[in-house]
Amino acid sequence: MYFLFTDAKNKITCHLERVQQELYDLEKHLDVIRKAIEDKAPSLKVAQTRLERRTHRSDVELCRDEAHFRIVSEVQDINETLEQLQRKLGEVEATHQQLLKTKACLEHDLKIKANSLFIDREKCMGLRKSFPITTFVTQRQTC
Repeated sequence: MYFLFTDAKNKITCHLERVQQELYDLEKHLDVIRKAIEDKAPSLKVAQTRLERRTHRSDVELCRDEAHFRIVSEVQDINETLEQLQRKLGEVEATHQQLLKTKACLEHDLKIKANSLFIDREKCMGLRKSFPITTFVTQRQTC
């Protein structure tokens, strides 16, 4: 019985280590996504400002030429990229939360296994050593 608990404890420990490594990697990925979103904000502001100034020029008629279409396209591209990054950020945060729940479950299971091992080793082992197993086995075979 002791070996079963030890084996289960070792498996849980290995799984917990993998989950912790995944959490670390995911947190780095979260930082990269947040940085990418922050880096896109100034570009979006510049493009929006250029578009705003171009559409509200004084003494110049509003024209829809190639430059105008490029600025509009740039603003749309940046907005689409930001939306994709925001969606990705949401997905990664959801995965992060799930991994945190898994980690908490594994830590709880690990505590239970450690407690079971303690009970088996410290409390039950003494009883097993004092119980005459050879006599019991012999008596059982004769019945």
